[in-house]
Amino acid sequence: MKRYFALFTQKLCINENVILDLRKSNCFKNNKVLPSNKNLRRLLHLFVDALCILFITSCNQNQSASSSSDKTMTNLILVSTTNLYTDASPPLLNAKAIDNGGPQTSLFSKESLTHEALELYGSNKRDCALEKVNLVIQANPLYLDAYAVRARIYGDTKEWNKAQEDLETMLKIDRNNSIAKFNLIELKFMQKAYDEARIGFSSMKKDPELGDLASYKVFLCDLFSGHEDIAKSELDAFDVDGSNPSYYFGNMAWSLYHKRIEDAKPWFEEAMHIYSSKKIDAYSSSLIELGYLPLPSEIK
Repeated sequence: MKRYFALFTQKLCINENVILDLRKSNCFKNNKVLPSNKNLRRLLHLFVDALCILFITSCNQNQSASSSSDKTMTNLILVSTTNLYTDASPPLLNAKAIDNGGPQTSLFSKESLTHEALELYGSNKRDCALEKVNLVIQANPLYLDAYAVRARIYGDTKEWNKAQEDLETMLKIDRNNSIAKFNLIELKFMQKAYDEARIGFSSMKKDPELGDLASYKVFLCDLFSGHEDIAKSELDAFDVDGSNPSYYFGNMAWSLYHKRIEDAKPWFEEAMHIYSSKKIDAYSSSLIELGYLPLPSEIK
C-alpha cells in the first residue's frame, strides 16, 4: 500500500493535472499500476477521489480568494479614511507586488492576509489588522499592497509619520508608483495643509489614471482654503467638460460647502447611478473626512 501511495503522491508533485486525469484514464484497469485485490483497489479509488476533491476545492478557494483580493486591491487608492470599510470596498488603488526572493509566504497567502487585514480594520479591529499586515510585510518586505494598507490604517488614526514612512518605503521599492505619490499628497490634505497639498495634486493633473481625481482635489484645496474665486473657475471648467466624476462631485462639494444640502443631493444621486462604488469612494472620501458626508438622514 505504501508503494502505491508513494506512486500517486509522486505523480501529484510532478504534475497536479495528473490527479484530474487519473479517474478518466485506464490506469485502474492496468495491473501494473493497481493490485488485483478488490478491496485494495477500491481503497485506491477512494484515495484518488479524495485527491481530486482536495485539489479541485483548493483551486476553487484560490480562485475565489484571488478574485476577492483583486477586487479589494483594485480599490486601494486614497488614504483619506473615515469612510473606509463601511458597506463599500475601501478606496485605494492596486500597487504592484514585487517579491524579494527571500523567505516569504506564497502570493496567495500574502494577498489573502492583506485582504483579511482590510476586513478586520473595517470591523474596527485595528490591532488585529495591524498584526496581520505586519506579518505580511515581515515575510514580504517588497510587497507594496501591504504598505499601502498599513499606511491607510495609520492615516485614519492620524499617525502621520508612520503613514508617511510606509508610503515613502513604497517609493523606494518602486519610485514611479503613482499611488504612493498620490497618497503622500493626500496625507497633507488630511492634515488640512491645503496649500501644500494643492501643489502636489497639481503635479498629477496629467496622470492618465488619476488626473481627473487630482484636478478635483486641487478644486477642493482651493475651496476649503478660502480661495472661492479660483475654485469657482475650476468648477466652471468641470461644467464645460461635464463627463467626468469631477463634474458631479465638484458641484456637490460646492453646494455642501455653501450649506445648500438640497442642491447637493441630486448631484450625488446622479453620480451613484453612473460610477462604480470604488470611484464613488475615491471622490467622496474627502467630503466624508471633512464631515460633509453622509448627507443628513432627513433628506435622504
